[in-house]
Amino acid sequence: MKLSLLVLRCTDIEQSKEFYSTIGMAFVREQHGAGPEHYAFEKNGFVFELYPGKPDNTRVGFNVDSLERTVDSLTTRGYEVRRTSKRALAKDPDGRTVELTEIYIKPNCI
Repeated sequence: MKLSLLVLRCTDIEQSKEFYSTIGMAFVREQHGAGPEHYAFEKNGFVFELYPGKPDNTRVGFNVDSLERTVDSLTTRGYEVRRTSKRALAKDPDGRTVELTEIYIKPNCI
């Protein structure tokens, strides 16, 4: 099984777009028929969408290319980030906890 879609309801999708863009997502604005305008990011068959609406307390986690660079970018922009040795916990604009870990690529063994 592989996760293919995650939709977050956000108080202000522009602020949420800025936060999630900071951790490496490139969004496109979409609207399906008469539905609300929203933002979508797609990579490797996974779609992450930000819709206007009442947020909940969903906790999400992402692997990032560089944990140090991502934490620096978030703190520079004023986001709350708590760092441990192997991960970081950030708060998105709606107060959701976002767990960040660095992508680890196992070297080939000969």
